[in-house]
Amino acid sequence: MRSVIIPVLIYLSSLAITLRVPWDKSEFFSDRLAEYDYYLRAIESGINFSFNFNISLVASSIPTVWLPAQIHLITGCDPIVIFNAIPSLTFALMPVFVYLISRKYLTEGYALLTSLVIMGSYYFTFCHYYGRVNIAWGFLSGFTWAIITGRWKLSVLFAALLSVSHYGTAFLTIFALGSVLIALVVSYLIKRNGNSKKEMAVSAIALSVLVLTSCMWYFVVAERTGNTVRSVIEKSANAALSPDSQVYVPTIKGDETEDEVNTITEEYLEDSNLTNFLKWESRDAVVQSIAGRTWSSMNIPQRMEFVSSWAVVILISAGLVVVIRKRLFTLTHTYLAVVMFIFTLITMAVPFISFAYGVVRVGSTGLIAMAPCFAIPAFAAKSKKIVLPITILTVLVYGLCTSGIMYSLSGIIKWEIWVND
Repeated sequence: MRSVIIPVLIYLSSLAITLRVPWDKSEFFSDRLAEYDYYLRAIESGINFSFNFNISLVASSIPTVWLPAQIHLITGCDPIVIFNAIPSLTFALMPVFVYLISRKYLTEGYALLTSLVIMGSYYFTFCHYYGRVNIAWGFLSGFTWAIITGRWKLSVLFAALLSVSHYGTAFLTIFALGSVLIALVVSYLIKRNGNSKKEMAVSAIALSVLVLTSCMWYFVVAERTGNTVRSVIEKSANAALSPDSQVYVPTIKGDETEDEVNTITEEYLEDSNLTNFLKWESRDAVVQSIAGRTWSSMNIPQRMEFVSSWAVVILISAGLVVVIRKRLFTLTHTYLAVVMFIFTLITMAVPFISFAYGVVRVGSTGLIAMAPCFAIPAFAAKSKKIVLPITILTVLVYGLCTSGIMYSLSGIIKWEIWVND
């Protein structure tokens, strides 16, 4: 019974956060505003599958634009309620699946700590301003859980849902899981381990379905989005291989035409050299903030959030080291956590990727696989009286800061600071 009650309670607690959504269009901005506009267009097109998914990058997300429109047309419910409900209901699954993944290795208390890291993260707090990305993360968490636990049939289902939710998350997952599969093949060839073979088979099936559905959707149906994906991949590869060749500062919002995207890209591709590559200014503001370059201008709650965020990173990093040394996770999970950790570092290091996708988004995507590592230092410590309280205090302060509660206690509205920044 407890195995059911705890995940249900985590989901309901998550909903209490994700359902805090704006109920007026005037409160939407950026991509979320574009998603709402295309959602209204889908409503105008009626109950059918004739909606033009190729009209923009945003319109290619079925669960964000087309699906809620069909639900509204069938049920007659308030359109903005349906529009807000799907991302909220889906994203709330992420802490649940992280808990279920962690329970494969940890006791209930420690597994709960890993789900709290997700619930206290930046994107979870401001989830109502990120529609299709949050939907994709909800499905990705289920996809990751299915792979790690060997449920290949469910991995096929989640792969299909992920592929039509958000192109960026889908292709990032393809590269990550592809890297994991290569590592699994090498492990099997070296050790001929039966578990490696089974994990390799599950990952191969899941990856194949994800590649097939993503390519069919983005290079056949929503071809315009596929062209953008191809362009970003090519430029990211060039930037990674030749880091001293360019600095990228994009202003792409997601609803431009392909020609407009190319024009914007070309305008912000500037000749540079290794000196500029090594400058912090060549990376986005988040990377600079992570490095502490804005410390002097931070208020007390911001400094507390900075310290607690780094404490989370340190505990996850230490946990990952312990996992590797003691082989606490399955091979698939270990490789996936390592790959996403490396991807996050690459995003911070390479200016083009830093701006094109963002370290917060890559890191948050990787958190699904890496969050279980957060509780490992306390779980594996010989002296739990020291490490466990530090872990609990870290996640508590982290959550209070990212949620804005600590800011409110200081008479500061975090949302206003975030918008101005």
